[in-house]
Amino acid sequence: MSALVKCSRIALGHRYPDLATVRITPDGEFGATDGKRLLLEQTTARFPWEENILVRATDLYRVRLREFKDCATFDLGVRDDWACFDFGDCRFFTKQDIGHYPELHRVLPSENQIRTRLTLDPKDVFEKASRRIAGPQGP
Repeated sequence: MSALVKCSRIALGHRYPDLATVRITPDGEFGATDGKRLLLEQTTARFPWEENILVRATDLYRVRLREFKDCATFDLGVRDDWACFDFGDCRFFTKQDIGHYPELHRVLPSENQIRTRLTLDPKDVFEKASRRIAGPQGP
């Protein structure tokens, strides 16, 4: 569920509202862009259709999607050009967006194009973060 909420937020930042869509793939990947930022989130969900679906982020937020962000799961059904989201207490139908969504993975550099890699030791990160939160130590 959190992937759907996060992708909707990113897509809603698009300067062209008609392009504010969330892409959902059959293998459970949720994707969205606002033209500057890109969010791809792989989930464990698997859907029984073969094509990617596009859903308008504005439609998802009209149904107050943010109120369902604490739902652990939701059901999603697709038929013809309609998508149905079932959040338990609420069932929401929306027409799928027709069009071609950009291949989001093409924007990301391939492994051999990466020139710099940063590896942080979790212990160092935790120590610095905890010092910042705790504030200066006494004498």
